[in-house]
Amino acid sequence: VSFGLLAFVFAGHAVFPAIYTSMAQPEEYEGMLNKTYAIVGLTCLLIGGAGYGLYGDAVADEVTLNLPAGAASTLALGLVTVNPFSKFALTMDPVSRGLEKAAGIDIGNKGGEALKARVVRTGLGAGALLTAAKVPFFAVFMSLIGSFLTLTVSVIFPSACYLKMFEDELTGRERVANWSIMLLGGFCVVAGSSSAIGAAMDQF
Repeated sequence: VSFGLLAFVFAGHAVFPAIYTSMAQPEEYEGMLNKTYAIVGLTCLLIGGAGYGLYGDAVADEVTLNLPAGAASTLALGLVTVNPFSKFALTMDPVSRGLEKAAGIDIGNKGGEALKARVVRTGLGAGALLTAAKVPFFAVFMSLIGSFLTLTVSVIFPSACYLKMFEDELTGRERVANWSIMLLGGFCVVAGSSSAIGAAMDQF
């Protein structure tokens, strides 16, 4: 579970094209991406180390679950809640752009076109909310999809693409490292998917 949560933090590939096209200086994209991943990785390492330092082996998969009830816990959960809101909007952006393009909506134009784009994006958000609220066992099935797709996209797929594109230029050590990452990701996909399927079967 912990590995899945960590992988989820890095599973932002869907928004990369949107970020690249919206940059004032796209030539700085690669450096920005490297710095961002370094900051996120360091933050995860610090939070994980702090959680283990405070609670030892009793630390939960999410350290916020260890916090005692009170103002600190409420503040921490509030800050954690901000992440899905921002990430949802970013993740839905490519989907919205695709629908707008299919419908012939030019978001750059003011007036009616901009209003149509807002309606499309609001409708997507409302549809996702309605689905989550009304579909039975939605959370269980999403955990199955998440454990399979998130780990595949954030762990297995990048290494596989890297091997495919630069196989002739890689050293033996680099090949072993990428294959090890893919095997670890595959193991976690199977373990996470099995756990989610077991949880789904318990609901029936």
